[in-house]
Amino acid sequence: MNICVITTFDCSFEEFKAMVGEFEKEMQKFVSEWEIAKINDHKAVGLMNVTDMGMFTAMMSSPEAAEVDAKYNIVDTIYSMDKIS
Repeated sequence: MNICVITTFDCSFEEFKAMVGEFEKEMQKFVSEWEIAKINDHKAVGLMNVTDMGMFTAMMSSPEAAEVDAKYNIVDTIYSMDKIS
C-alpha cells in the first residue's frame, strides 16, 4: 500500500532524518521503498510503499517510537494513496 506521511517535529530536519535512519533496518522488513522530502525546518513528507501494514503499525506504535515522538514532539498524519493511471 502506498502511503503519504506528513510529519511535524521540533528538532531540525537533519536531526529528524537521522532519527528516521535509526529505524531504517527495521523498516526494510515491511517497506519496499521510501523517500523523505523536506518541506521546511520542522516539516517533512514521507512517501512509501508499505508491504506489511501490521508491521508498519506495530513499529509506529512501539514504545521506542513513542519515546522519540515525545522527545521531538513528532506528529504524523498518515494518508493512503491509490494510483490513478
